[in-house]
Amino acid sequence: MRCFIFLVYIACACSLRVPTAPASRRATVLGGASALVGSFALTAPPAIADDALDAIAARANAAAEKSRAAKVKAKQGNALLDAAGSGLNVVLTGAVLLFIGGAGAFVSSLDKSGIALGGKEERRALTEAEKRKYANLSPKEKRELGIKGI
Repeated sequence: MRCFIFLVYIACACSLRVPTAPASRRATVLGGASALVGSFALTAPPAIADDALDAIAARANAAAEKSRAAKVKAKQGNALLDAAGSGLNVVLTGAVLLFIGGAGAFVSSLDKSGIALGGKEERRALTEAEKRKYANLSPKEKRELGIKGI
Protein backbone atom coordinates (compact mmCIF):
# COMPACT_ATOMS: atom_id res chain seq x y z
CA MET A 1 0.00 0.00 0.00
CA ARG A 2 2.80 2.42 0.90
CA CYS A 3 4.61 1.69 -2.32
CA PHE A 4 1.51 2.49 -4.33
CA ILE A 5 1.05 5.83 -2.52
CA PHE A 6 4.74 6.60 -3.00
CA LEU A 7 4.51 5.95 -6.75
CA VAL A 8 1.42 8.18 -6.99
CA TYR A 9 3.32 11.01 -5.29
CA ILE A 10 6.27 10.58 -7.60
CA ALA A 11 3.98 10.70 -10.62
CA CYS A 12 2.32 13.86 -9.29
CA ALA A 13 5.67 15.51 -8.58
CA CYS A 14 7.01 14.68 -11.99
CA SER A 15 3.89 15.90 -13.72
CA LEU A 16 4.17 19.28 -11.99
CA ARG A 17 7.64 19.92 -13.40
CA VAL A 18 7.78 21.94 -16.58
CA PRO A 19 9.80 19.96 -19.11
CA THR A 20 12.67 21.79 -20.78
CA ALA A 21 14.95 20.60 -23.47
CA PRO A 22 18.15 19.40 -21.77
CA ALA A 23 21.33 20.80 -23.26
CA SER A 24 23.45 17.84 -22.26
CA ARG A 25 23.42 14.49 -20.56
CA ARG A 26 24.44 16.15 -17.31
CA ALA A 27 21.34 18.39 -17.41
CA THR A 28 19.13 15.36 -18.07
CA VAL A 29 20.59 13.43 -15.11
CA LEU A 30 20.32 16.44 -12.81
CA GLY A 31 16.73 17.07 -13.91
CA GLY A 32 15.73 13.49 -13.18
CA ALA A 33 17.54 13.54 -9.85
CA SER A 34 15.87 16.77 -8.84
CA ALA A 35 12.45 15.31 -9.72
CA LEU A 36 13.23 12.25 -7.61
CA VAL A 37 14.50 14.33 -4.66
CA GLY A 38 11.47 16.64 -4.91
CA SER A 39 9.12 13.68 -4.81
CA PHE A 40 10.93 12.31 -1.76
CA ALA A 41 10.60 15.69 -0.07
CA LEU A 42 6.85 15.68 -0.76
CA THR A 43 6.25 12.08 0.26
CA ALA A 44 8.72 11.54 3.07
CA PRO A 45 6.80 10.73 6.24
CA PRO A 46 7.79 12.46 9.46
CA ALA A 47 10.63 10.87 11.34
CA ILE A 48 8.66 8.36 13.37
CA ALA A 49 10.33 5.06 14.09
CA ASP A 50 7.19 3.23 15.14
CA ASP A 51 4.17 4.49 13.29
CA ALA A 52 2.09 1.44 14.09
CA LEU A 53 -1.13 2.24 15.90
CA ASP A 54 -0.24 -0.09 18.76
CA ALA A 55 3.05 1.73 19.43
CA ILE A 56 1.35 5.13 19.34
CA ALA A 57 -1.39 3.92 21.69
CA ALA A 58 1.21 2.45 24.06
CA ARG A 59 3.09 5.77 24.21
CA ALA A 60 -0.16 7.66 24.84
CA ASN A 61 -1.16 5.22 27.60
CA ALA A 62 2.26 5.55 29.27
CA ALA A 63 1.99 9.34 29.21
CA ALA A 64 -1.54 9.19 30.65
CA GLU A 65 -0.37 6.86 33.43
CA LYS A 66 2.47 9.25 34.33
CA SER A 67 0.00 12.13 34.38
CA ARG A 68 -2.40 10.16 36.60
CA ALA A 69 0.40 9.28 39.03
CA ALA A 70 1.50 12.92 39.20
CA LYS A 71 -2.08 14.02 39.96
CA VAL A 72 -2.43 11.45 42.75
CA LYS A 73 0.89 12.52 44.26
CA ALA A 74 -0.12 16.19 44.10
CA LYS A 75 -3.49 15.37 45.68
CA GLN A 76 -1.80 13.58 48.58
CA GLY A 77 0.44 16.58 49.15
CA ASN A 78 -2.59 18.87 49.13
CA ALA A 79 -4.44 16.64 51.62
CA LEU A 80 -1.54 16.93 54.08
CA LEU A 81 -1.42 20.67 53.57
CA ASP A 82 -5.18 20.94 54.10
CA ALA A 83 -4.99 18.89 57.30
CA ALA A 84 -2.15 21.04 58.63
CA GLY A 85 -4.02 24.20 57.63
CA SER A 86 -7.21 23.13 59.41
CA GLY A 87 -5.20 22.31 62.56
CA LEU A 88 -3.60 25.73 62.43
CA ASN A 89 -7.05 27.31 62.01
CA VAL A 90 -8.29 25.52 65.15
CA VAL A 91 -5.31 26.74 67.17
CA LEU A 92 -5.64 30.32 65.93
CA THR A 93 -9.40 30.36 66.54
CA GLY A 94 -8.85 29.08 70.08
CA ALA A 95 -6.22 31.77 70.70
CA VAL A 96 -8.53 34.53 69.47
CA LEU A 97 -11.44 33.28 71.62
CA LEU A 98 -9.15 33.00 74.66
CA PHE A 99 -7.97 36.58 74.11
CA ILE A 100 -11.54 37.88 73.80
CA GLY A 101 -12.60 35.96 76.91
CA GLY A 102 -9.62 37.32 78.86
CA ALA A 103 -10.45 40.87 77.78
CA GLY A 104 -14.06 40.41 78.91
CA ALA A 105 -12.97 39.00 82.28
CA PHE A 106 -10.59 41.92 82.76
CA VAL A 107 -13.30 44.49 82.01
CA SER A 108 -15.77 42.82 84.36
CA SER A 109 -13.14 42.74 87.13
CA LEU A 110 -12.59 46.49 86.70
CA ASP A 111 -16.25 47.13 87.43
CA LYS A 112 -16.14 45.06 90.64
CA SER A 113 -12.89 46.58 91.88
CA GLY A 114 -14.42 50.02 92.23
CA ILE A 115 -13.05 51.59 89.06
CA ALA A 116 -15.91 53.45 87.48
CA LEU A 117 -16.48 52.54 83.85
CA GLY A 118 -19.06 55.21 83.26
CA GLY A 119 -22.61 55.81 84.25
CA LYS A 120 -23.53 55.85 87.92
CA GLU A 121 -20.62 55.97 90.35
CA GLU A 122 -20.79 53.95 93.53
CA ARG A 123 -18.72 55.56 96.26
CA ARG A 124 -17.96 54.22 99.67
CA ALA A 125 -19.22 56.01 102.74
CA LEU A 126 -16.86 58.48 104.45
CA THR A 127 -15.26 57.41 107.68
CA GLU A 128 -15.64 59.51 110.85
CA ALA A 129 -12.11 60.89 110.45
CA GLU A 130 -12.82 61.96 106.86
CA LYS A 131 -16.08 63.60 107.90
CA ARG A 132 -14.24 65.65 110.56
CA LYS A 133 -11.51 66.55 108.06
CA TYR A 134 -13.90 67.77 105.35
CA ALA A 135 -16.50 69.36 107.66
CA ASN A 136 -14.92 72.80 107.51
CA LEU A 137 -14.80 72.99 103.68
CA SER A 138 -17.07 75.32 101.75
CA PRO A 139 -19.82 73.82 99.55
CA LYS A 140 -17.87 74.80 96.43
CA GLU A 141 -14.76 72.93 97.61
CA LYS A 142 -16.87 69.91 98.57
CA ARG A 143 -18.39 69.88 95.08
CA GLU A 144 -14.95 70.08 93.46
CA LEU A 145 -13.72 67.15 95.55
CA GLY A 146 -16.94 65.19 94.96
CA ILE A 147 -17.85 64.97 98.63
CA LYS A 148 -21.56 64.47 99.31
CA GLY A 149 -23.62 63.97 102.41
CA ILE A 150 -21.70 65.86 105.12
